[in-house]
Amino acid sequence: MKLSLLFAVTQTWLACSAITHFEDPRPVKRVRLVKQGTGKAVYHVPLEDYLAAQFDHALLGIQQAVSPPEAARGAMQASPSREHPNYFYHWVRDTGLVMDLVADLYAETSDQREQERWGTILADHATFSRGLQLVPNQSGGPGEPKFYMNGTAFQGTWGRPQNDGPAVRAFAITKYGETWAHRGGDLSTLYRPDLPTTTVIKTDLEYTAHHWDDPSFDIWEEVRGRHFFNLLASRKALLVGAELADRQDDSGAAEFYRNQAALIRDRLDSYWDPELGYVVTSRNRDEGVSKSSNLDVQVVVAAIHAGLDDGIYTPESDRILATADAITRRFQYLFPVNQQQKTSGIGPAIGRYPEDVYDGYGVSIGNPWVLATAYLAELHYYVAAKWHRDGHFTLTAVNLSFFRRASPTVARRFGADSLRDDNVGVTFDTHNAEFRAILKEVGASGDGFLRRIHYHSRGDLNLYEQWDRVTGQARGAKDLTWSYAAFVRAVRARKRLQL
Repeated sequence: MKLSLLFAVTQTWLACSAITHFEDPRPVKRVRLVKQGTGKAVYHVPLEDYLAAQFDHALLGIQQAVSPPEAARGAMQASPSREHPNYFYHWVRDTGLVMDLVADLYAETSDQREQERWGTILADHATFSRGLQLVPNQSGGPGEPKFYMNGTAFQGTWGRPQNDGPAVRAFAITKYGETWAHRGGDLSTLYRPDLPTTTVIKTDLEYTAHHWDDPSFDIWEEVRGRHFFNLLASRKALLVGAELADRQDDSGAAEFYRNQAALIRDRLDSYWDPELGYVVTSRNRDEGVSKSSNLDVQVVVAAIHAGLDDGIYTPESDRILATADAITRRFQYLFPVNQQQKTSGIGPAIGRYPEDVYDGYGVSIGNPWVLATAYLAELHYYVAAKWHRDGHFTLTAVNLSFFRRASPTVARRFGADSLRDDNVGVTFDTHNAEFRAILKEVGASGDGFLRRIHYHSRGDLNLYEQWDRVTGQARGAKDLTWSYAAFVRAVRARKRLQL
């Protein structure tokens, strides 16, 4: 029996609400149903109630991941799991992606206790990160991917360096620092123009500016080469860093950062493959896993975390939409669990890349990931909200496949051969009766991915790393902090979509 749809009578949901740090916990309403053909009573948690309970639990999971027992203050565990698998480490990039969310939570809350809670986590992270920059390690600098939770260097064999980590950490701490400064904090403790560098943001920016073109490992730590995610993250770090440098009277550095960002921009288009119809994930691979498809959800993750408001590989850009569609369609048919589950409204479970062989414990065959599925949900909410704010969107030959899958209205109106070169560029705006309907359908497609998470969720609200591709059961590291953060991001994007 799949617990996400057929919950037995248990108190686990209410117990979960009781332990959160948040005020006014929402009781989860369970609806009594009778399973057809059996006469047995079962209990179903409606989507909205599930999302509310899982959201609060995910926020609590993020809080508990930072400075846990037996760890240095400011260290963030990837998971509390210490064996089969051992994820009790501080990963620089993973932590940075989580702190990118925490910085938003800190900036957007008006509740004083919430500000203090998230602000303490961010301040401790910044202090701990500065300490890590000074720890001798096998990468020889900030590109070291992970550390023990006590802040000492990991000495084992690993995929190093990982040059996306300093870039992600730089833009996450910069986001925090700007809010903190607005509330009276001293930004010079995070960024000073000194060379050699003496502050956490400046150190990461200098490293990124000088090493963005070096071969390094990707976010899955499996391929050495030059990666789309790393480049887009580096570009964002350098551009937001340039603005910060200007404010801190470091104009020479600001100019250098912008020049390097421009060089990265020139490189990004080489990752678009018009024959494949999507952005490929890596170029110049010289070590690690071989991906014949070169199709990877990390491209979507890059657009969500590192896309700026300039249309350059942002989530709503044509090439990212085409890539998201290619990923969705590939996994729809790759995983048996997507074929076995036919309930209306539930979207496909999404994996990392089609050739994946990591099963959560070792090497056999890859599975769907919670965070990958959540990022696809967030993308749909993001783009629908963006087009709603803009008041228009345009169908093109590149993004049409995305629209056909996400919108029944578009699928009916534009068949397989209807968007030829002579009518590319069909624009819908607020004056078009179908504009709002299509946006609602794109948002509903995002709901499909969250319904998938709901379908496989556990009664204890523990979000693991993976689901088994056949049974849908949880696999891999438990309480994965990145899974919690990706889920929170998706639900927050859903809340912002008001149609």
